[in-house]
Amino acid sequence: SYSLPALQLKYGTAEMPGKRIIMEDSMCQDHWQDENFGMEFLLMGVCDGHGDDGLVSDFVASNMAKVLRETMKEMSDEGVEVSMFCVNYWNAIWSKTCLTVDGKMKKEKLDGGSTGVFALITNNFIVVANVGDSRCVLVQQEVAASLVSTVTPLSFDHKPENPAEKDRVTNAGMKVETETYLNDGVERTYNKIVKSQSDKLAVARAFGDFDYKRNDNLGPEDQAVCCIPDVVVHKRDEKDSFLVLACDGVWDVMSNEDVKDFVVEQVREKMETGLCDTLMPEVGDALLEKCLKRGSTDNMSAMLVCLQPKSGQVLSASDNK
Repeated sequence: SYSLPALQLKYGTAEMPGKRIIMEDSMCQDHWQDENFGMEFLLMGVCDGHGDDGLVSDFVASNMAKVLRETMKEMSDEGVEVSMFCVNYWNAIWSKTCLTVDGKMKKEKLDGGSTGVFALITNNFIVVANVGDSRCVLVQQEVAASLVSTVTPLSFDHKPENPAEKDRVTNAGMKVETETYLNDGVERTYNKIVKSQSDKLAVARAFGDFDYKRNDNLGPEDQAVCCIPDVVVHKRDEKDSFLVLACDGVWDVMSNEDVKDFVVEQVREKMETGLCDTLMPEVGDALLEKCLKRGSTDNMSAMLVCLQPKSGQVLSASDNK
């Protein structure tokens, strides 16, 4: 469990391979004081790799913070107006950052791919950038000890069947097919981008997966699979309670509401038994165990952040600020 009093938060992580032989998830956590911006930042991220024993997810997790810091400084040096609560500002920062990481990876000739959801946390706001179907949600409570809580998604899954994603896939010369099959006795349905009958992908945005990014007539943002993130900016509020970042191994078997209810109840129970010092990783471990019992067959990773009061609202890219 980690505590950052200056950012008014505590956080912990949990991970397990689940029913997979190889663990392909990676997580990043990086804390720094940025003199250029006059504030502290904490970057947290969950990267869910596929098809390469976790090399791409590890590359993304290992490089993201450094590239993000460099991009923020570069754009500031270039005269781009710094507007910390502006979604368009962060869209520009994160798009350039993710494309840079993807480009570095291509030079390394890494196969496979990875999704990634990242939360950049400051004392006043949280910026969430998402590529793929890992997910970040915010739990809020009217009063700290209240039984009444709400959950707000701060990211949205990039599934191939989503209209905007499917249009991009089709325009890039590929197609989306639906497959249904038994996985550990459970019937599951997936929509996948088809490159060939033996090569299909169940996510529409990802790092790597360069075989799905080979249309020479299109830019990186228009390929069948792209790494352009969606960005949400949240101004910290006194109601903010917990931030949960997790890969799709969690969300496959638990809804946002399920996770919210489970986390709030687990925190209450464990605080009553005096487990305050290790609260966040303990709750994270319990969450993954619950998902395993619910039938998740994937690797699972989760990061839980306990947020202390601040003040605000959620802004999405559609607000055009």
